[in-house]
Amino acid sequence: MCPNCSELCKSKWEKSKRFPAGDYEYVDMNVQGTRYIVEAFLVGDFETARPTDHYASLLEIFPRIFVWKVAELKQIVRLVSTAIKQSMKSREMPMPPWRRNAYMKTKWFGPYRRTTNSLPSKKASKLNEAFDAKSSVGFETLPIMP
Repeated sequence: MCPNCSELCKSKWEKSKRFPAGDYEYVDMNVQGTRYIVEAFLVGDFETARPTDHYASLLEIFPRIFVWKVAELKQIVRLVSTAIKQSMKSREMPMPPWRRNAYMKTKWFGPYRRTTNSLPSKKASKLNEAFDAKSSVGFETLPIMP
């Protein structure tokens, strides 16, 4: 893992008795030796048809862009997996395998391959120059709205 950089991670798993085969891509960052997972729309991984009001309100508090430590994401996955199970049970809907905690954990915590583009293309370099000239990029902590 390179120091203080972000890379694309690709996880892939084979079909088993409990789960269908699948693959997933996400970005991770290494900041001073700490790994962070970056997700642009994490709530999309947990959306379901006919959620209960309680489950829908839980999803509403998710940030649009998720940047958290691995341990924190594990807690979120466990919490939301339990909540989705309760929501689907109360709606008398079967729990699909791709919504189960073990399947969701495979996405971010199973084996993965990290890739990085070490030589940026000319087009990317020009885009970065134009972007740098007009704005700055950073993460800003926003308050959670009730």
